[in-house]
Amino acid sequence: AIVDVGGHGTLQAALERLIVQAGSQAQTKGYYFGTFAAAAPRVERGLAMEGYLCNLAEPKNFFQAIMLCVEVFEFLCSAPHGSVTALRETAEGTYEPVMEVPAWEPAKLALAEEAQSGAMDFIREFIELKRLVPSLTTDAAAALHPLFRVLSAPTREEARMLGDLPHDVGYGAVDK
Repeated sequence: AIVDVGGHGTLQAALERLIVQAGSQAQTKGYYFGTFAAAAPRVERGLAMEGYLCNLAEPKNFFQAIMLCVEVFEFLCSAPHGSVTALRETAEGTYEPVMEVPAWEPAKLALAEEAQSGAMDFIREFIELKRLVPSLTTDAAAALHPLFRVLSAPTREEARMLGDLPHDVGYGAVDK
């Protein structure tokens, strides 16, 4: 399984090519925050993927919400550490990632860590509530409504905080 922010399935398609070159019959399944219309040719060729918010840009309202600021979604889902560059076998026979030195400046790393810490706090609180109230459910619209509202109609303070987030060139430049 591949878990990624999503969009086009490019990483998944590349991994499938490597799997074939290695002579394996294994197949991947991609779980994405959302998939865009540009992923359709890959799905038609048999690449298995699904999006949480939208599949192949449907429903349009979730796709359009993501497109309000793709770079914010990318930032919120980015790891506060360098990329994994290799796997190293341990003395116990397991594998651990070899990470590159983070290219982000400390302030950007701190923001990513804070955002992800808040997300993990939410998940832990939701799991505890779910344990206490097993019938408790949420859907994508309810879970993401506050973020969509901030992106589409921020207060002055929210706009200032959004402006403080790092904006990387290139996010959102494809499939608008």
